[in-house]
Amino acid sequence: MMDTIKDYVFPKRFSILAYVCVIIHFHCGVILAAIATALRFGEEEKFSCAVDTKFATHKIYVEKTCFSIYDDAYNSPVRFYAFIVLNFGSVVVVSVIYSLAVGNRIDETEKYSSGSDKSETGAKKGNVEPGRKLYVFYFYFIHLVARLMLGILFTILQHVLYPSGFDSKFSCVYPDIKQSDPNITAAQNASVTLSSHVTCTNSAAQDKQFWGTFVSVCNVIFAIITLLEVAYLIWYQFPCFNTRSNVPWSCDSQFITEYFLQKEYIPSEDDKFTGIDNCTPNSIDIYKQNILKASLNTLDINYGANISLDDMFIDVVIQTEQAPHKFLKGMTRHEIYDVYMEVPKHSICLKEIKDLFYPNEDTKGNSPRTILALGRPGIGKTVLTTKIMHDWANGVDEFYHDKITFLFKFRCFNLSEFQNVTLKKFLRFGAELNEDKFESIFEEILHNSKKIIVIFDGLDELCSNLKEFKNYVDQSKTYSNDPDIPMSAMFLFIKIVFGYLLEEATILVTSRPTASDVYSKLKFDRKVEIIGFTLDKIEKYVEQFCANHEKNDLKPKILSHIKSSSEIKNLCYIPVNSFIVCVTLLNCLHDPDNDNPLPTTLTELYQAALVYFHKNHDRNESKGCYQKVIKELQWLAFDGMKNDQLIFYGELVNEQMKESGLLHCLPVPFFQIQAQVCFIHLTVQEFLAAKHIVETKEPEDINEFISSHVEHGKWHLVLQFLAGLLGRRMKMSDQYRSCVLAFTEHFSCEISDENIVCNLDPSQVLVMKCLRETKDEGIAKETAATSALKGVTCIRNNVHSHSSSEYAAMVFVCKHLNFLASLTLKGIPDFDCLLQVTKLLQERCIEKLSLEMPIVYRVELDLEHVLSALTDSECCINHEHSKLTQFTLNDFHITDAGVSSLIEFLLQNAHRICLQKLHLRGTKITSCGIAKFCDVLGNEICNQLIDLHLGWSDIGDGGVRTLCNALRREEHKLQRLNISSSLTTGSIFALVEVLGDEHCAITDLNLVSDAIGEEGVRMLCDVLKQEQCKLAVLDISNCSLTYKCMPYLTEALGDEKCRLTDLSLGSNDIGDESVCTLFAALRLEQCSLTKLDLGYCSLTEKCMTALCEALSHEHCGLINLNLGENDIGGEGVRMLCCALRKEQCKLTELDLSDCSLTDECLPSFCKVLRDERCRLTSLDLGSNAFTDKYLSLLSDTLKLEHCCLQYLGIWSCNFTDEGERLLEDVENFEHCKARRLRIEV
Repeated sequence: MMDTIKDYVFPKRFSILAYVCVIIHFHCGVILAAIATALRFGEEEKFSCAVDTKFATHKIYVEKTCFSIYDDAYNSPVRFYAFIVLNFGSVVVVSVIYSLAVGNRIDETEKYSSGSDKSETGAKKGNVEPGRKLYVFYFYFIHLVARLMLGILFTILQHVLYPSGFDSKFSCVYPDIKQSDPNITAAQNASVTLSSHVTCTNSAAQDKQFWGTFVSVCNVIFAIITLLEVAYLIWYQFPCFNTRSNVPWSCDSQFITEYFLQKEYIPSEDDKFTGIDNCTPNSIDIYKQNILKASLNTLDINYGANISLDDMFIDVVIQTEQAPHKFLKGMTRHEIYDVYMEVPKHSICLKEIKDLFYPNEDTKGNSPRTILALGRPGIGKTVLTTKIMHDWANGVDEFYHDKITFLFKFRCFNLSEFQNVTLKKFLRFGAELNEDKFESIFEEILHNSKKIIVIFDGLDELCSNLKEFKNYVDQSKTYSNDPDIPMSAMFLFIKIVFGYLLEEATILVTSRPTASDVYSKLKFDRKVEIIGFTLDKIEKYVEQFCANHEKNDLKPKILSHIKSSSEIKNLCYIPVNSFIVCVTLLNCLHDPDNDNPLPTTLTELYQAALVYFHKNHDRNESKGCYQKVIKELQWLAFDGMKNDQLIFYGELVNEQMKESGLLHCLPVPFFQIQAQVCFIHLTVQEFLAAKHIVETKEPEDINEFISSHVEHGKWHLVLQFLAGLLGRRMKMSDQYRSCVLAFTEHFSCEISDENIVCNLDPSQVLVMKCLRETKDEGIAKETAATSALKGVTCIRNNVHSHSSSEYAAMVFVCKHLNFLASLTLKGIPDFDCLLQVTKLLQERCIEKLSLEMPIVYRVELDLEHVLSALTDSECCINHEHSKLTQFTLNDFHITDAGVSSLIEFLLQNAHRICLQKLHLRGTKITSCGIAKFCDVLGNEICNQLIDLHLGWSDIGDGGVRTLCNALRREEHKLQRLNISSSLTTGSIFALVEVLGDEHCAITDLNLVSDAIGEEGVRMLCDVLKQEQCKLAVLDISNCSLTYKCMPYLTEALGDEKCRLTDLSLGSNDIGDESVCTLFAALRLEQCSLTKLDLGYCSLTEKCMTALCEALSHEHCGLINLNLGENDIGGEGVRMLCCALRKEQCKLTELDLSDCSLTDECLPSFCKVLRDERCRLTSLDLGSNAFTDKYLSLLSDTLKLEHCCLQYLGIWSCNFTDEGERLLEDVENFEHCKARRLRIEV
C-alpha cells in the first residue's frame, strides 16, 4: 500500500515539510485505524458488569444489554475506527488529487532545471503550457488550505461526536428480564419502568481515550504546521503582507525550482522572460546574448586580457537624505570632477550591486523608483551600468526576473537618429531589436511599466549646464505625454524621470558631480556614490593586473612605488587611474633602457600611458606617422570637448586613427550605417585636448582660454592636464610661466572677523590642483607672495569635503603662505586626507587649529599623527611669537590614553601653547580621562582657557563632578562650557555649585540632550536668581523637559538678578499652556531675554495670542525667535504678522520652518515686509506647503527699497522651475543687491 501511495505522492511536488506531513498522516492513519479496529473487536469481551455470577444466563443478558446501551452512548453515529479512517484518509486523498493535477508541469520543470532532455522538452512545448503562470502555486496553496480546513474540521467533529470521550466505568440501568418485551430492543427495554441498576466496567475505554486524545493532538499539530506554511506563502508572495525586500515568484518554473526543488532559479529558454507572456522568447534571448558578449571586455576599467566583468571592483555607498551637503543659493556653483560627495555618518554600504534596487532606511522601506549614481571620472560608473545589464542577462537575482533592462548613453543623444523618436522607437534602439521582435515586448511593458529598468549613463556628458537643462525641461513641456508622439531623446528622458511616461519603471542615472546643477533639479528616491578602490583593493588590483600580464615579479616594485608616493596612491583610488599607473609603471620597469624617474603626477602618468599605448597597441605599420596621427587625435579630442561630442564617425576618423590604440570602435547599431568610435576613456580625450591647446595656441591665447573656461565644469580636468603640460614647457621657455600664473587670478578671499580668509570651495581647490600639477615649488611660492592669497591668515572648508589629492594640493600651496595662522577643516573624509593635513602642520605655526573627522572613518592613530606633526613643526618662517591658542579635534578617536598623550604634548610644548579654546567633541574620553585633564587645568598652558567643549563624550556624571570640583578649586577664566549629552540629575548639583561661586566666570552653558529632569531645571533656575551667577546663554534643548518646568523658568526670568539673554528650549514637550507663562515673563521689565529657541516644542496657534501680546509689549527685548517645527498654522501666522507690524516689536530674526503653513500665509508675510515698522532681516519659511500662487507678490515685495530683509529661507517647498527662477531673479535686483539679499530655495 505504501508503494501505491508513493506512486501518487511524489516528494518533488511538495515542500519538504508538507511532504513529511502527508507521509506521517498516511502512516498514522493506517496504524491508528488498525489499533481502533482491534480495540473495537475486543471491546465487548473487555466489558463486564457487577452481576451475581450464580445466574450465568442473567449475567450474559445484563452485560449484552448494558454493552448495547454503552455502545449507543459512546460510539454512535460513527464508530471510532471509521472516524480515524475518514480523518487521516481525507488529507491523503486531497494530497493525491493535487499531486496528480500538477505532476506533468512539475516533471517538465524538473527536467529543465536538471539540464536534461532539453530537446525533448522543447518538442513538447506545443503540448505543455510553459511554466509562466502561477498555476502550480495556486493549486498547491488551495490544497494546503484544504488540508488545514480538514484538520480543523475533524478536530471539531471529534468533540461533537465524542463529547465525553470513552468512560471506563458505566452506570447501566437495564430493564428487568421478566418485564422485558422480546418484540423490542434491549435499549428500548431500558425505558420500561421496572428496571435494575448495575455498574459496568470497560477496560478498553482507557486505551480508546488515549488514542482519541492522540488523534486530536495530531490534528492540531498538523493544522498548525499547515497554517504556518500557508502564512509563509502569503507573506512571501503577496507584497501587501510583506515589508521585506524579496521579489515574489513570477511563474511556476521559478516557484517549483526554488520552493520544491530547492535550487537556484535560472530562466530557461522557455521561461527567460516570464512576465511578458506574449513575446517571442528568441527576441529576449538574442538581446541577452548580445549583452553577455558585449560585457566580456570593458575598456573603462581594464584589468588585462583575461579578466571577466564579474571580477570588477565596485563599492557603492548610499547617500542618505540626511547628508549635510547642501547647495545654498548664495554659493559659488563651480563644479569639479574630483569632488567627494560628503558621506553621512549613517550611510549604508551596499555589498552587492543588486542592493541598489532594494528598499532600505534611506528610502523609508519603499522600493526606489529613481536612483542617481554619482562618481568621479574613471571611478567605474559605466562599468556599473554594464554590470547591471550583465547581471540581468544572467538572471543572477530575483529582482531581475520578470523585467527587461534598457541601457542608454547620453553621448548618443546628439545623434540624428535620437532627435525625433517615439517612446517605442527609443526603447527599441536600447534593445537593438527589429520592429517585429520588439512589438510584443513593447505592448506588454507599456501597460505594465513595473517590468522595466531603464539605465541612463553619463548625464554630465550631454548636459552639465543648468540653463541648458532648464531649456530642455521647458521645451519638453510643449509635448504631450503621449508615447506615440515623436520627440528628442532628451525630452523622453525628462518625461521618464519625472514619471510622465513609464511611471512605474525603475530608473538609474549616472553622472559626474560636475552636473550637480542639473541632477539637483531632478527628484531621486535614492542617491549613491561610487567611492572607488580602498587601499586593500588597490593591492588586489595590482596583483591581478600583474598576473594577467604574466609579470608577477614586478608586483612588489609597483606596489612599493605606489605606497611610497602619496600622490600616486591618491590617484589609484580612482580605478581608471590604477590602470594608467599600472600600465605606465609596468612599461617603465620592464624597459631596461628607461632611465627616467617614475611618474608621480596625473599629467606624467597620462603622458607615459600614451607611450605605452603607442608601443603596445598601435597597429599602424608605419611608425613614422605616429606624430601625425597623434596630432589628428588631439584635434579630434579638443573639437569633441568643445562641441560636446564624445562619439565620432564618418570622415572625422581615418583608419590610422582607429589603429592607434586610443580609440574604441563601438558596436554598430542596426539603425546606424557608419562605424562609430570613441576614445578608450573620457580622461584620455581630456588629456589629448589639453595637449592640443598647448601645442597649437600661443601663450596669450592659452591665458585667455584658462580665464574663459575655468568656470565650466566639463573643462576642469582638461585645465588640470593643461597646467601639468605647461609646467613641463616652463622648463624650456619662461614665456609659459604667465600661463600658469593665469590660474592664480581666480583665487579669492574675504574678510571675516578681522581675518583674511580663503574658503576651500571647488574653484579654489581646482586652482591649487592645477598648480600642484606643475611640480614647481617656485610657482607655489610666487603664488603665495603675489596672488590674492598673499595676506591670507585663515584657511577653512566649512561646506565642502575634499579628497586626499585635493588636500595634497592645498598643502602644496598653503605651506608657503607667510601669514597663515588659522586652519579650519571640517569633514576630513579619511585617514589619508588627515595625513596630508599633518604635512601642512609641520610646515606652518598654526595659532588656531580646528579639525573634524567623520565618525565612520576615525581611527586611534588620528590624534597621535596630529600631535606629532605639531611637535615636529619645522616652520621656516620666524613665528616665535605664535602660540597655539585654539585647538579643536572634533569626532577624533580620543580615549583616556589619548588624554595622556594630549597632556604630554601640552606640557612639552608649553612655550608654544597658550590655550584659550579647547574643543574635544564626540570623543571616547571617560571620567578617568577628565581626572587627568583636570590635573593640568591650573597650569599656565590652560589658565587662559575660556572655551571648553567636552560634549557628546563618555565622561558621565563622574566626569562632570570631577570637572566641577576642579573648576571650584583652581583659578580659571572659563566663560563657555559645553557638556551636552553627558550629565544627569546625579551631577547637576555639582554644576550648580560652580555656577553659584563668586569666582566662576561661565556665561555660556550648553546642556543639550542632558537628562537633567524637572529637579535639575529647578536647581538651575535657583542659581540663575543668585547675584554671583553670570550665566547669559543657556541651551537646554532636548532635555526631556515638560510643562512642569516652566514655572521655575518663568520665575527666574522675572528676577532682576537673572542675566539670561539667550535661552534654547527646543525639542522639549512644553505645550501651549505652559509656554504662555513663559511669554508672560517676556513682558516684565526685569527680563533680559533677547533670543529664544522654541523649535519642536509641541506648540500650536493656541499660544500665539500670548506670544503676540509679549512681542508688542514695550519691555519685551526679544530680537531672535525660533518657532520651527511647530504646528503654528495659518491663523497663528496671521496673529504673529499683526504683532510684527507694531512699533514696539523688536524682532529681527524669525524661524517658522516646517510650521504647517500654506499659500494663504504668504500675503500676510508680504504685508509685514512692506510695512516700514517691520525690522525683520532674516526670515526662514522653509519646508512649508507653498506653491507658485503668491510668488509674484513676494517677489515684488522683496524688491521694495524699504524692505530690510537680508535672508529668506524658502527651501523644500512645492515650487515649479518657473517659480524658482522668479526668486533667483530677485537677488539680481538693484535694491536686493544693495542689502545683499540671499534667498535659499
